[in-house]
Amino acid sequence: MKIKRSKYHLSYYHILIYIISQLWSGTDSEALPGYSINAPRSVTVQRGLCVFIPCSFTVPEKERLTRSAKGIWYNKDDEPVTSRRNSQYENNERFFLLGDVWRGDCSLYIEDPIYKDEGHYRFRVEDNIKFTYLDIKPYVKVTDLTDKPEISPIKSWIDGATVTLSCTSPGTCVRRTPKITWTGDIQNRRQANSLNNNEDGTKTHVSTITFTARKEQNNSTLSCTVQLKGGLTTVQQITMKVEYPPRAPEIKCSINTKEPNIPSSRGCTMDANTIIYPPDESQLSLICSADSVPKSSLVWKSSTGTLNSSFTGKLIFTNLLLTDDGIYTCQATNPHGSKETSVTIKITWLGNLLDIGASSETLDITKMSHSFRLKFGNAVRLGSSSKKEEEDLQTITGTKLMKAAHISG
Repeated sequence: MKIKRSKYHLSYYHILIYIISQLWSGTDSEALPGYSINAPRSVTVQRGLCVFIPCSFTVPEKERLTRSAKGIWYNKDDEPVTSRRNSQYENNERFFLLGDVWRGDCSLYIEDPIYKDEGHYRFRVEDNIKFTYLDIKPYVKVTDLTDKPEISPIKSWIDGATVTLSCTSPGTCVRRTPKITWTGDIQNRRQANSLNNNEDGTKTHVSTITFTARKEQNNSTLSCTVQLKGGLTTVQQITMKVEYPPRAPEIKCSINTKEPNIPSSRGCTMDANTIIYPPDESQLSLICSADSVPKSSLVWKSSTGTLNSSFTGKLIFTNLLLTDDGIYTCQATNPHGSKETSVTIKITWLGNLLDIGASSETLDITKMSHSFRLKFGNAVRLGSSSKKEEEDLQTITGTKLMKAAHISG
């Protein structure tokens, strides 16, 4: 009998060792009927933010938990970081056991994690039974803060429109309230902060600004900065797009003459009435531009109709003729409006094709079959000073005589 008792005693000892090994080896405590835990095996959280680890556990049915059941979470150093018995908490202000332990809820919440928090965590329940779950020991990985605030909506606005933008802080923390600030070329703005409660008990922090869009803000930057505990900051920046109709087009000109003694810039300066006096047979370029967003299409028009349409706004006369005299209009158009500016071209005669010579020389226009130019200062004597002959001379030259040429009878 003594031997049998010794054998039984040895068997009990082996069973006890087996149970202890299962509890602490982390292999599979499912071998103990009724004890199980369900939680993610690993989670990742950024510094300054927070993480929610959903967790549930069971005990054997005969070991029904009471409302006094206590749950405890331990870190990798076997130090308790948070516990809860009914509604009483014990924590270090960054770890929280959120669930009702007696209901089998072991959900863990961590705020403002630091690098030394990284590691495995294990859960233990204490009531009429005491048991540590090792099947799943969630591993918490702590990384650098990389998430940025979210600014919305991101789109284009019209000059003068009322704009409302929201900046949402990264993370959904329960107890921490981040500081949210806006930076940019925003005048007379109204700012409000709000707190949204989420279904899982966490909170989302939002800052909203309202202002009037101005065309001067186009392509300027607007930033939202979120400052977290410990001086950690994260910034989101957008480029503002403000659209507006075209302003009155601006017209510039350049000229290239064929006369070697005439400066290339001569005749290209517009006077107060936007009149240009270019030499005939020169090349004149008119360049039209208009400030607008989006970019305007530019159309050149004259009394004869539309000349060209493009985004470059260039109108080039390769060889000016007297018949090119007239008013030219540049019209700028985009989806928000249209503006136009006009310029007048008046051709100036320079040089001569027909050098008449002495002022007393008589020119018989009835024998001329080509057009000509008059040299400055030449006097032209018409064989007869009749109205009909003056009109014939004007017809031959292709335009009315310029004031620069003096005609004497």
